[in-house]
Amino acid sequence: MLHVSRPALGPDGGPIAILDAELDLEQMAATLQRAPLPPGAALLVADRNGNVLAALPDRSLVGKPLPAGLAPSLTSGIPGVTEPRWAGALRVTGYQPVNMAPGEGLFVAVGLDRDLALAEARRRARVALPGSTLAALAALGLALWFAVRFIRRPVARLAGAAACWEAGDLSARAGLTDRSELGRLAAACDAMAAAGQAREAELRRGIARSEVAGARFRALFEAAPIAVMLVDPKTLALVAFKDLACDLPGHARAECAGLHLPDIDKVHSEAAFRPLAAPRLPGRGTLETRFRTRSGALRDMLVILKQVELGDQKLLYAASIDVTGRGAKPRCGNAFCCAS
Repeated sequence: MLHVSRPALGPDGGPIAILDAELDLEQMAATLQRAPLPPGAALLVADRNGNVLAALPDRSLVGKPLPAGLAPSLTSGIPGVTEPRWAGALRVTGYQPVNMAPGEGLFVAVGLDRDLALAEARRRARVALPGSTLAALAALGLALWFAVRFIRRPVARLAGAAACWEAGDLSARAGLTDRSELGRLAAACDAMAAAGQAREAELRRGIARSEVAGARFRALFEAAPIAVMLVDPKTLALVAFKDLACDLPGHARAECAGLHLPDIDKVHSEAAFRPLAAPRLPGRGTLETRFRTRSGALRDMLVILKQVELGDQKLLYAASIDVTGRGAKPRCGNAFCCAS
């Protein structure tokens, strides 16, 4: 039994009676036991002097001083949590000091065996670990699938199409139809490639038409019985010539490439040809002269001369017709005296 006594004071402030109350510690312990503690838990109640009034499940602490680990918490002023060793174990302990209502004057502490609590936590962690691992693997697999499906594969297709475009194959397409950012980019690139392919096809058709027209023109040009040459008016060297221009004087094509106009014309001297280098030759002129063949024979020639521009180069266009036997004779010694 625990006796609690205090005086009853009269009007003058002096004691007029003594009030005495008994606390049955056995009954208090039985009352406390009605609310079972969790496994490994311990309960302790002490008075303001640190004397243990009740203890569960180790009732051997009753009547003894408060365990040393709990003594600092007796008058701490505020409730708290500490981790002292008492009742045979290291316990995570929540306490209420003696100066706190509603149990003012009583110190109450409830502690959980830390090893038992952690053991349960570890057990649950071991149980949860496989599930967590499977969840992590599933999340990783989903992330990899997403990366391959929506990032790596579209980028690879777009890069492959770009490599084909770089190599000149504008028919390649990325072929992405989704509405993602990569899909819209691929669609824009495909449209650009399609436009380029259409322009290339039109260009090829134009080139083909030009080649056909060029072939037709070359056929007409080669069939005409006219020896055509392009001459540098400053050096009088043959720049370009038709095969017939070589055949008339009897030279091979390779030999013609090193000839000058005075090497063929046996009527006019090199000085006579110098007026042909004038900055602007008037109109078109004709020249009656003779070409000497490689065998030494002379051929009467009617030459039509005209200054032309190819790019930034001024050249002399000379079209020669063989008039041997037609009664034409050279009439002047100046190369352009007959120009009109």
